[in-house]
Amino acid sequence: MVGTETADELLLAGVARDPEALGVFYRRHEEQVLRYFLRRRATAELATDLIAEVFAAVPVAAARLEPGGPAEATACPPHAGGEPAPRSA
Repeated sequence: MVGTETADELLLAGVARDPEALGVFYRRHEEQVLRYFLRRRATAELATDLIAEVFAAVPVAAARLEPGGPAEATACPPHAGGEPAPRSA
């Protein structure tokens, strides 16, 4: 079981092995991501859809992260009005 005090990096590293890790990460960041989309004038329905897309991509993005590397999984997707995270060389 993953505790809520666990660092995001550990949660992201564990999403493939522990489904609860994604749930903890989701609960920790859902409200912040919702506010992000609503500030950009998304409707509540669109914001909910975008949140689902963002968190569905977390396991895929987390698998590409290197320990201690940039947290690309938390970058806003381009279709949501943000810029993609810069890639390390």
